[in-house]
Amino acid sequence: MARRNEEIFRLPESERHSHGAALQRTLFRLSGGRRTPDAPRGGIYLYPGELDKPEGKLRLLYEANPLAWVVEQAGGKASTGTMRILEMEPKQIHQRVPLMIGSENDVREAEEFIQGNR
Repeated sequence: MARRNEEIFRLPESERHSHGAALQRTLFRLSGGRRTPDAPRGGIYLYPGELDKPEGKLRLLYEANPLAWVVEQAGGKASTGTMRILEMEPKQIHQRVPLMIGSENDVREAEEFIQGNR
């Protein structure tokens, strides 16, 4: 059965290692031109802040919170790099935040890098 608008890619062996730590079999699904992780199998989606936009691009209420809720219900983790997305209290209706979602271990490892603990 063919999957419509969806292809599964396996990363090459050279990309499965992050600073010497082997990642579990990481699958990415190309859907609508974007790579997203299969979080229950391991993987991470990063939309971090940038130098010119340290607050990130995704809106907390409309984009980050719904994604975070779905990922956490599936057993994953959602973070800004310093705190859990679902614990953030919005200060503005269109407040923007950085976003990391995926498997709990991969998001925890990314947080360590962002916080300078690795």
